[in-house]
Amino acid sequence: MKQLAYEHAFKINEFLIHGDPDNITPHEIESLKNLFAKMKGHNVARKNDPNWASVTVDDLDPLIDTGIKFQRVLKEHINCSWTAGIENLEMKALVFQFTGWLKSESAKLIAPSFSELLQKCLADKTSSTGGVTGNPLSPAQKSRWERHLGLVDEWIGHLKTSDNERSILNTCVHGIKNFKSKKGKPWMGRSKYHAANSISQFGIWMKDQGHVSNNFFKPLTKRFRVDRSAPPVLLPPAQVEKLFITAANNSKLIDHIPALAVMFGTGCRPSEASYDNDPAWPKKQRRYQWKWAKGWDENRPSEVTGGVALHLPEWADDAQTMRASKTESRMLDMPPNFFAWLKWYFEDIKGGELPTTGQLLFKQGTWDQIRQDAGLFRNSDGKSLWPYDASRNSFTSYANHYVEWKEKAARDYWMDRCGHDYATFKKYYKVQVTQEECHAYFNILPPKKKAPPVKVQT
Repeated sequence: MKQLAYEHAFKINEFLIHGDPDNITPHEIESLKNLFAKMKGHNVARKNDPNWASVTVDDLDPLIDTGIKFQRVLKEHINCSWTAGIENLEMKALVFQFTGWLKSESAKLIAPSFSELLQKCLADKTSSTGGVTGNPLSPAQKSRWERHLGLVDEWIGHLKTSDNERSILNTCVHGIKNFKSKKGKPWMGRSKYHAANSISQFGIWMKDQGHVSNNFFKPLTKRFRVDRSAPPVLLPPAQVEKLFITAANNSKLIDHIPALAVMFGTGCRPSEASYDNDPAWPKKQRRYQWKWAKGWDENRPSEVTGGVALHLPEWADDAQTMRASKTESRMLDMPPNFFAWLKWYFEDIKGGELPTTGQLLFKQGTWDQIRQDAGLFRNSDGKSLWPYDASRNSFTSYANHYVEWKEKAARDYWMDRCGHDYATFKKYYKVQVTQEECHAYFNILPPKKKAPPVKVQT
């Protein structure tokens, strides 16, 4: 204690000797004058700068105190740099980095949350001008935006744009990879890609609105990209026949024979036959309407296959709010053997006539059960065994290569029936198949039934 008292007294004595303002030397006075003159010069030069606050004599003490502290920080930085064997920063560079850090911390305080931005983006996308061309999106497109952005809100809504970008991106990757529906089913590859694309589009919106400097969600589309280079996978005729026989021999599944006939016997998109997520339709169930068959006018047969022509309109209603087809209205061609399945079900099994009202019956659970019983749904590990667009790809490839119809069908015939341009048709439906397979496919017939004759127009 005695030693500490001596040291303290010594410091007080030093201050009294050297801190006496009356003992300031002329050189010190001149330096202080120059400092104050420089300070006033800055005040004049930067009087219109909104970020500059005029400095007065009363501000000198705290400014000098701050400068001394910053000098100590610089000295500590130099010592640490020397110890670590790295080059130290000069005062100007150190101040620049410190300023950048302050701005970054301030930005974090005012940065919007993703939940706020997701709500604004959704409102923009679902508005009357939400489409790319300024037109409104379809109900199905709006529903997709609502679903995807709603999931993103659950994953990262509590985070802010100032948070770590890599961490945010990884959270979205984890969400897409591990998402499961209410029934516990994970997303297939294309569903993952659609979600990734929606999130990337959200990133573009944020950049356009000035909330971020770059779209750090863009890598999601590459990560979940679906390989479209591989040729489509077709179902062998024997497997297709097994699906029909499985349904025909089970009283709980037989009502799906018409759905099988339309999907495997016309080449329409599965969603054009039946789709369960279109909010524009009643109960969100898009279905082929039997009235489109034009009364099953058998005086208008297909000149190519000898079957029947089925009308598929682009829109299901005059107001054009309920889409029936992805493309313009077109005529589907149902060959005689698949038409035989329709007649067998409605006439032989149900004891009635081909329907002209109502819609195609389809239930996802029943369809899954048919494929499961036929060994074409999932394996023991839960992996899907069902090829993408299997019914459409199979029908169109077999029909396009069947020599029985080559002379009657021009190159664009099946393109028109499918609703595709030539480039897409060539890419997806030019898979080589044998004539034996074609013949077998178009001779899949119901029990004890021959293909019904079709009256030829005279």
